[in-house]
Amino acid sequence: MNIARWTAIPDALAICLAASGCGGSSSGNSAPSPPAAAAVASQVRTAVHDASSVHIDGTVNQAGRSIGMNLSLTRSGEFSGQMSINKAGFTVLSTQGSTYIKVTDAFLKYLNLPSTACNLVCGKYLKTTPTQASSLVGQLSMSALFGKLSSASPPKLSYAGTAAVNGQTTWKYHSSAGGTVYVAAHGKPYPLRLAAPSNGGKLTFSKWNSVTIPGPPPAGQVVDLNQLHG
Repeated sequence: MNIARWTAIPDALAICLAASGCGGSSSGNSAPSPPAAAAVASQVRTAVHDASSVHIDGTVNQAGRSIGMNLSLTRSGEFSGQMSINKAGFTVLSTQGSTYIKVTDAFLKYLNLPSTACNLVCGKYLKTTPTQASSLVGQLSMSALFGKLSSASPPKLSYAGTAAVNGQTTWKYHSSAGGTVYVAAHGKPYPLRLAAPSNGGKLTFSKWNSVTIPGPPPAGQVVDLNQLHG
């Protein structure tokens, strides 16, 4: 299988996070006084660094591709959920030291693989070796994605009022990178949404410190990727 194209997925998310620019609807909501714009980026990075897990839902647009994600990730490196490239979807699961990819016919077509390949792998989980997993989803981990955010030069932020994100009151900050970050106004200042109106990208963050990752799929639903290289 040609797996080189998969690496664009975590790269796109990392770019979005590092820029604080990956919208949400604004509404007036009561909230405590917001942190100074100069301090909020540091506070967000600290909160994210200390978090044990998160759920990410949304779309990132990069190089003419729409990359969708509905993922749960843990600090220990496990993750599970669905992703898509230009609406061609697949499922990912990394648990108990192994990574599995469950592909669809639409995604095989996106990879320009023959339709006969679907007879072998569609509806099955492809179990990968550590090297293959690194090639497929090497940066698709909480530590790698948010590590790039923590190490990036913080953008300049300007306070822009309050907004509701999934029923939670947030402080809204416009970023010098061109987007908007929505920060929880109560409790720890977790980012709850990143929006980039310029390209339509939007990511929503939820379930901070409370996601669970399922165990391995049943053996009858697993295909070893090495078996397809004969």
